[in-house]
Amino acid sequence: MAGDGFLVPPGQSRGGERRMLRAPMRMLVDGGDSDGAFTVVELLHERDFSTPLHVHRNEDEALYVLDGELAVVCGEERWETGPGGFVHLPRAVPHGLKVVSESARVMAFCVPSGFEHFARDVADIRPAEGSLAQVADIAGKYGIEILGPFPER
Repeated sequence: MAGDGFLVPPGQSRGGERRMLRAPMRMLVDGGDSDGAFTVVELLHERDFSTPLHVHRNEDEALYVLDGELAVVCGEERWETGPGGFVHLPRAVPHGLKVVSESARVMAFCVPSGFEHFARDVADIRPAEGSLAQVADIAGKYGIEILGPFPER
C-alpha cells in the first residue's frame, strides 16, 4: 500500500522470487507500492545477454550499474559503462543494452510504474532466435515496441 514504508532485505524480492526473460530479478518497488509513480528492479544477467532494441512509449527508464560492464545504445549514442555508471533512457527513444563482462547486476528505475507487468509476462521466455516475436507481442500490450535485435556496432 502506498504511503507505508517497507524494507526489502538484501537478496530478497517483494512478493517472492521473480524472473524476467528467465534471469533473476529482484522487485524492490512496484506500482502498488508507489501509487503508480515508479518501479525499481534489480536485474542479474550473464555475459552476452542483450535486450532487443526497443522503445518505451509510457515510461522513462534509468539504469545504475552495480557490478559488471554494459554496452548501451540510446538513439544514435553508444556507451560502455561499469560499476557506478548511470544511464538515462528517455521514453520514445530507441535503446537497448548488452552485458559485455562475465555478468552484470543493474538497478533499473522506470517512471511511471507499469514495467513490472511486462517483466512478469516475459518471466519464463528464454531469449533466443524466434522468441523476439513472442516478446514483441507481449511488449506491445505495455507500450513497448520491439525494433529488432541489439545493434552490434
